[in-house]
Amino acid sequence: ANGPFGLITKMFRKPSLINVDGMEWLRPKWKGLGSIYFKWASKMATIFYDQIINDCEEMKKVYMKLFKTDSKVIAYGSNVIKPSKCSKIDRWGLESKKFYLVVGRLIPDNNADLIINGFIKSKSMKKLVIVGNSPFKDSYSLNVKKQDDDRIVFTGKISDPKILSDLYHNCYVYIHGHEFGGTNPTMIKAIRYGCAIIALKTVFNCEMLCNGKYGLLFKKETSKITEMINFCDTQVQIVNRLRTKSKKGIKNKYDWDFITTQYEQVFNDLLN
Repeated sequence: ANGPFGLITKMFRKPSLINVDGMEWLRPKWKGLGSIYFKWASKMATIFYDQIINDCEEMKKVYMKLFKTDSKVIAYGSNVIKPSKCSKIDRWGLESKKFYLVVGRLIPDNNADLIINGFIKSKSMKKLVIVGNSPFKDSYSLNVKKQDDDRIVFTGKISDPKILSDLYHNCYVYIHGHEFGGTNPTMIKAIRYGCAIIALKTVFNCEMLCNGKYGLLFKKETSKITEMINFCDTQVQIVNRLRTKSKKGIKNKYDWDFITTQYEQVFNDLLN
């Protein structure tokens, strides 16, 4: 959205860079003028800023294809908080490894409704914990929260990192339904915390999970969610194996020291 404001630094001949977001113009919450503005603003960013930063290789491809502009890829990182000695998940009646976890805002492109509907149709006796809310009242989030199933737990937004840490550490499987972003911070947390992960099959999630090496992928269909939940429920050894492997997905790319070094190099290049 800040793309056009690069004109200011351009006028004053100040070298500048911008870290652009994902494909905002495709998100269902931005319709009509909002969608048009985000795509135009993204194009303006490539004109007015000296350096474009994307957070994954797939978004780099998008900017090259749509705007004919190369960019530098610098991902995000995540810090790990050790689990509490006295678990903070008791308030929701949760037991370790007895629940699936979803973290994200209740907006259409995070597909909480798809995940919930697929879970409800599964045979699982575990719970499904939904962490997050909508920043505003809308029909989508209200309908999502109307689901009548004792296995579904809505925690609302959680700002306390220690509580989030306990949820990641204790979940049986983390489910990721984000669709249009690039490198997603909630997925990085799940990888770094060593969660078993199942994720919507998008180019971005495939990149983060190395095409299924560090997690399982599902198509955007309710039945596929149901099948995946039933599979995970019965294949405990595979889930445990995924939990062991996922931390290996944190390479230099998602390490804060490496990320900082990359930014320092970009700043030096701009100054020169």
